[in-house]
Amino acid sequence: MKLISKLASAGSPFVLALTSEANAQSMRVNVPFDFNACGKALPVEVYKATLQPQEWRAVLSQVEGTAGCYLPVMAFKKAKGTPEYGALLLHQYGRFYFLIGVRTVHTGWGADLFTTGAERELVKAQAASTPITLIVSGN
Repeated sequence: MKLISKLASAGSPFVLALTSEANAQSMRVNVPFDFNACGKALPVEVYKATLQPQEWRAVLSQVEGTAGCYLPVMAFKKAKGTPEYGALLLHQYGRFYFLIGVRTVHTGWGADLFTTGAERELVKAQAASTPITLIVSGN
């Protein structure tokens, strides 16, 4: 079973089931809402996320479509231990979602992405200070 966790600053997460597959440096995730990555809006879809450490980027692409992009990586991180699932990390501001990170299963590697101009502008315009962090993950 795959999970979406919503982590508010106060705590109390909610959980929603979805399907995804994950392996090595790439994974498949069913994202059940529109979101922003690479400065563009991406639709509800199954996506494949792949880390490319040698290129300092991650690649996000639709499994059955044409949308996708290269994501410049701010920092690669190695998790302690071996994670049991991969994940996409997103910031939520009301009805807007922004991709901020990718974590892969088994390898323990993850990538923190640069904040996009669209997210910075939204924060300024709405005086939104603390986003909710969503974790879209696969087991």
